[in-house]
Amino acid sequence: YHDPVTGLSNRSDFDIRLSSFVDDKEAGTHTGVLMIVASDDIPSVNEYIGREAGNTILRTIGEHLKESVSAYPRALVARRQGQEFAVFIPDITADEGEAAAAHMFQSVQNLDWPHQDKCPLNFYMGYTYHSEVTNGSNMLAEADIALKQARLQGKNRWVKSSDVITDANTLSRPLHEWEHFLEEVIKNHGISLHFQPIFSVPDKDLIGHEVFVRFVSGEELLAAAVVLPMAERLGLMPQLDRLILESLASTNRVQPFNGKLCVNLSIESIQTSGFMKWLDSYLTSQRKLSSALVFEVAEYGMKVDDQSIRRLDRLTRKRGASLAIDGFGLESSAFGYLSSLPLHHLKVHRSFLRDLDQSPDNQFYLKSLAQLVHNRNIQLWLEGIESDAEWQQLSSLGIDAGQGYFLGELLPKPVE
Repeated sequence: YHDPVTGLSNRSDFDIRLSSFVDDKEAGTHTGVLMIVASDDIPSVNEYIGREAGNTILRTIGEHLKESVSAYPRALVARRQGQEFAVFIPDITADEGEAAAAHMFQSVQNLDWPHQDKCPLNFYMGYTYHSEVTNGSNMLAEADIALKQARLQGKNRWVKSSDVITDANTLSRPLHEWEHFLEEVIKNHGISLHFQPIFSVPDKDLIGHEVFVRFVSGEELLAAAVVLPMAERLGLMPQLDRLILESLASTNRVQPFNGKLCVNLSIESIQTSGFMKWLDSYLTSQRKLSSALVFEVAEYGMKVDDQSIRRLDRLTRKRGASLAIDGFGLESSAFGYLSSLPLHHLKVHRSFLRDLDQSPDNQFYLKSLAQLVHNRNIQLWLEGIESDAEWQQLSSLGIDAGQGYFLGELLPKPVE
């Protein structure tokens, strides 16, 4: 029940103790906060200076976490897996929970690592609070969803589940019910497509839309941030990506699209031979739609399996579609693939927009990146534009196009 590297509880011990706490009906009603803290950089440390250094960092993270919650004697701290740690604090108010989370997250960020300049450590955290703790698995699932959102928002970020999960009861489903729900979604085409407009810089001409998906659950529409982590766990992403593209073709037959259509594809789908064979047939039969499609793949996919992405590139070029990299800038990977992948665009992650007018480093990064990709006939797009002040800066930095709620919200049909 103990992790041999850190000396903390392991996953089994944490889950057993959390379940015992929840199942103690004699103890009455309890509040609780649960956090999952992760650093994705330990493999880089292992490669750069050795596995023992990576283990030392894991032990140090555990020590920081334990010390930061020392004021709560009943707090549970565990290394759940790899680079992920879980912390549960019972009988705490909402304000105290957020304060404890902020203190704990700051503590791990202050970790003393002498090679930070060459091999930086970045941290992410998912947070959830329950005023009545009744299901430990639900809390873990909520924190996990929040953690995934934190990773999408940029380095050293933490996210509260309440900011991404609108229906707390949604996660009360056990995994087998999620499986049934998703199978019904796939069988009955239970999704709703939404579209966000993309505009050229600086002319503000409409050049296309990004396609988003919502999942029909009774009278509600569930966000992708809630459903897709479950689909990934169940291995259902290829079926969902296929459903989205089929729905897009049906929509196009009713009302043909103008401009480019950006559609995200999961790395799991790209790695599945059956899906790729289907995609080839789909693009062949949808020739007019294919010329408008730009498949966006998360940048981390280049680390996970760049060969599968290159196979997708060859297929899309053969059938008239295009390929792009989404969420660019979150990974520390080299830019070498920019010279060998004929991308339509790079979409820079929204975190580079945050306080852009006060961040010369981000301005320099974006301007340099624009010069680099323009030399390779690749466009540079930026997501998450939320104000006129942000929009006004883009032209001077060499950005070609942008999207965000300042420019246009998600709508059930494209802007004409």
